[in-house]
Amino acid sequence: MRKQCCVPARIHQHSGQGEVAELVKAAVGWEGNLVFDTTKPDGTPRKLLDVTRMRNLGWKAKTSLGAGLRAMYEDFLRVHAA
Repeated sequence: MRKQCCVPARIHQHSGQGEVAELVKAAVGWEGNLVFDTTKPDGTPRKLLDVTRMRNLGWKAKTSLGAGLRAMYEDFLRVHAA
């Protein structure tokens, strides 16, 4: 049975398109240069969840976005290795 893996969520943390792209680049080990078209909008409007009540109960994310991306990519490579 395949181990389940979760997609990390950025909740009440500001991440621009460039920051996420840099995290993905690092997660997969790509060493190229990213080029952004600054004449276009920076992604879709943010949709943030309010986790105030959960935090008041002691909840805190255990996995950073960068660590989650690395884990997802490693899982992808493991599952789809030829």
